[in-house]
Amino acid sequence: MIVPIVLLVLTKVVGFDPILLGVVIAINIETGKTTPPVGQILFIIQGIGHRYRITFGEVICGAVPYLLAEAVVLALVIMFPGIALWIPKHIC
Repeated sequence: MIVPIVLLVLTKVVGFDPILLGVVIAINIETGKTTPPVGQILFIIQGIGHRYRITFGEVICGAVPYLLAEAVVLALVIMFPGIALWIPKHIC
């Protein structure tokens, strides 16, 4: 709901690339779906693993390396925008 407003302000006023902004928002949404309190992905994995007696704590411990990797990717995309913009520049 807020993305169109943020997109308009950041692309027109600040001068951000809309593709880069979309990549950053997508990474943040993915991280938000993986981390508590929402953590929909964690609850789905725990529901599947319930049959194998996997606890929610084990699911969270298993997700930590992926969350750290997502944080590194987000930092790299923000610091070096060319990472996210390389393919779109070569397609057009």
